Amino acid sequence: MVAPWLLGCHDLAKRSPGWRPAALCWAYVANVIAVARRYAAARPVEATDDAGCGYAGPVQAPTVIAAQVVAYARAHLGKPYIFGGTGPAGYDCSGLTMMAYRAAGIAIPRLSDAQYWFGAKVPPGQEAPGDLVFFDYKPGHSGPGHIGIVYDVPRGLMLVAPHTGSNVRVQSYRDYPGGYVGFTRPYARRR
Repeated sequence: MVAPWLLGCHDLAKRSPGWRPAALCWAYVANVIAVARRYAAARPVEATDDAGCGYAGPVQAPTVIAAQVVAYARAHLGKPYIFGGTGPAGYDCSGLTMMAYRAAGIAIPRLSDAQYWFGAKVPPGQEAPGDLVFFDYKPGHSGPGHIGIVYDVPRGLMLVAPHTGSNVRVQSYRDYPGGYVGFTRPYARRR
């Protein structure tokens, strides 16, 4: 059986004479696997309380919207990472952030690269719970390829759907491989 995304490559090849789908599609797969391995190397914070968040006390969110974003993501801790997932059974990184903001009444784009350009930029050191934190911005890409929700600033923790084979969890954004790219605050976006 052929994977559905390979069928898309085959269709593109039929419309684009001279295009080599096998080489490009397998290069894409190799890139996805390399990214997943980097995500897997990130150190998660193990859950230690009943809420499953690895934090014993409440986080003080700066606004009601931010509190709703954090509460939504916390409620889905432990759900599996599903590529393209937007819940409720599982999430990918940008699916979790999109749905958390939707639960707070804010519509943001679906993918991490578009989410990066959507929100008001927040300087490092001024991030707050509910802000979005971005990773993995490669040359030639339209934006970062990975995202989490800032959760506990003093401890540098985020709520995130990290990679295939993992679950939504609390993880350090300060110790993330390659470092973070930046922060945004979608609810403070200029219209």
